[in-house]
Formats: sequence, C-alpha cells, structure tokens
Amino acid sequence: MKYSYSSIATYKQCPAKFEFAYITKPDVPGIPPGPALERGTTIHNSVEDYLNGSVEFLHPDIHSNYGQFMLGIREGPGDIRPEWEWGITWEFKPCAYDAADCMLHGYMDLVILPEDTNASIDLYEWKTGKIYREPHNDQINKYSIALMSHFPEYPGVDAMLTYFDQHDYKKVAYPQTMMFEYKPALRREIGTIADATRFPTMPSFKCKWCKFSRHNGGPCQF
Repeated sequence: MKYSYSSIATYKQCPAKFEFAYITKPDVPGIPPGPALERGTTIHNSVEDYLNGSVEFLHPDIHSNYGQFMLGIREGPGDIRPEWEWGITWEFKPCAYDAADCMLHGYMDLVILPEDTNASIDLYEWKTGKIYREPHNDQINKYSIALMSHFPEYPGVDAMLTYFDQHDYKKVAYPQTMMFEYKPALRREIGTIADATRFPTMPSFKCKWCKFSRHNGGPCQF
C-alpha cells in the first residue's frame, strides 16, 4: 500500500475511518464539497496555472495580496515546479508516484530548486481558511524529508507554510544533516499503520462530517 500525508492524518484522526477509506472501501455516497473547499481548490489551481505560465492572471483574492510575490517567483531564478508529483520507497529512494515499491507519495504546492546546490530547496505549501498548525507542520515535515530524499545534493529544505486568508506564514528549516533522525521516525510511523490489524473508532466532533458515519448512512457503528 502507498501512503500519503492525507492517509496518515486520517489514521491519526480515526483508524476506523482509515480502514473504510483505504482498505475496505465500502460503497457509500460522498458528502458534497462545501463552498470553502471549492474556493480552496480554485485558488490552488489558479496559483499553479499562473506559476507554470498557462494563465496570465491570478485569482482576485491572491492577486490583491500576493500578486507581486507570485510574479517574483514566476520570473525569478531556479527550477520552479508547481504541484510537483513525487514518491519515495521504504529505503528513501526517489520513485514514481505510482511505483510498485512506493512507500509515501503526494503533490507539493511549489518546489524551487536553486541553481546553486549550496543553497537550500524552497518548499511552499499554500493554505486557505483557518490555521491548523499541528497537522500542517507535520505535512511540511514529511514533504521536506521526501525532498531531501530526491535531492541529497542540497544542504536542506526551507519550508514555507502560507495561510493566504490569514496573511500568516511560518518558515521552518530542515537540514540534510538531520536525515539520520528524520528517516527512522517516519519509517516507524508508517510501519505502525502498515502493521495494524485492528482499526478502532475514535469518536469526535469530526464524525458529523465523515461520510462513513452512520449518521450519514455509512457503515461506522458509532
């Protein structure tokens, strides 16, 4: 099984939800996306299309606050890779997103590889809506490990977590010299999920938004 940040986060939230979503996959109707999710998707697509040069205009909300910043990225130096697709194996070797031996895969909102390999890689993750520090910090940690596995010639990753609507950002540096700690921790975390044989429910207020909840016609018995 290939894992992603989303699937790992789902297991942490509720192992039963993980089992339904990624293992047994019961045929249940999905919950239609709300306006906030649709807007977030539209904004992400707008930024991606603008940075790869397929459109000349950003979403109005992004243009008004981040237009010059995005223009600077698009016209700046380095190898710019919007919505970069990646995968790594259990041995932390680079692989294709859908490779048979892939352990972890995903998409990164923006990766910039500097021309100077003495400089750190820039990683950007864009967020709309509310600030959720803990899960998003975990996301950029995993993504930085994947980047350093793909590009060991660079000294590390400068990860920037940007909350568009809140005009808030957080920058975290991940040095290549710490990979000896990062890799075993990530392997243990995913190994725990891979070895799991029981998937108990973890009821919370989030159940009302879960499509597997019995309240929404799903198979969960809670």
